[in-house]
Amino acid sequence: MCIYWVAGKKAKNIKNIREGVFEQAMTTVVKAKPEESADSVIRRFKKKVFFDDILTELKKREYHRKPSVDKKEKLAEIKRKRKYRKKQREMQ
Repeated sequence: MCIYWVAGKKAKNIKNIREGVFEQAMTTVVKAKPEESADSVIRRFKKKVFFDDILTELKKREYHRKPSVDKKEKLAEIKRKRKYRKKQREMQ
């Protein structure tokens, strides 16, 4: 029997996943290997979630942000980068 970890939930088989029991926009599937401990499966799942940047994406989508706020932050980031580059050029 295979155990699948899908976005933090445990499914008995892949059929449940295909039927839409775990409908989510961002699904991360880790298939357990034969005779692999549950701890190692959970560890692999956590690594995969970390490298896929799922948690940061969830934090971004937690609250609605107006497009104007996003635009202001983007412009502020560009200004910071320009300022940093200017200082780097002056030092050389």
